[in-house]
Amino acid sequence: MKTRKFLKVLMFLVLVVVADTEAQQKPRRDYQVVLETDCKHLRVKLVTHCLVEVLNSSYRSCLADSQYVILTNKDRNLEVQIHSSSPKFNFDRYSDFLLEEGRKMDESANSKVLDYEITDVVCYIDGKQTPYIGLEYYKGGNCSQCEYQEIYDQIGNVIVSDRKKIDERLREPQIGKIFKDANRKIKQLGLVENSRKRRSINYAQ
Repeated sequence: MKTRKFLKVLMFLVLVVVADTEAQQKPRRDYQVVLETDCKHLRVKLVTHCLVEVLNSSYRSCLADSQYVILTNKDRNLEVQIHSSSPKFNFDRYSDFLLEEGRKMDESANSKVLDYEITDVVCYIDGKQTPYIGLEYYKGGNCSQCEYQEIYDQIGNVIVSDRKKIDERLREPQIGKIFKDANRKIKQLGLVENSRKRRSINYAQ
């Protein structure tokens, strides 16, 4: 009698584990991920809209069709919106990132996906203690064109960018020059990263 009860309990636990595993493997769809941080008197809210969650990649967490930053300057009572500068491509281009379940998303077939994700928000301070916001973009891999950065002033203007280096027509000498020019501009402006304020987006929320 006790053996039967034990087996029933054991089978129930196995079914629960299997069901839980299947639920974990099912990608989320149509959801938002929000990151909030600050850099002195600048408040930053990064909003990402994910079409579908990516479960089989070590560097891509979702296929997003929209990312934007709401930059609030509390000193000037000013709020501006900064949209992702990443190029977009057809959803089908990224099908290899998805499990079979995710590939059945008919509603996303006509959507455009951001090729690069904003993964980190960086706080920079210059010699006059003026804050600047850096956005770091990444699309996976380990190459000079796999990432780029843009830095914005207090009212949302781009002051430093090495985005031009992601142009696939460029060769390494040209890519390296764009990268060096951007770093030179950072030094000229006297920008120093406050590493304690660096924030990375958490797609698991």
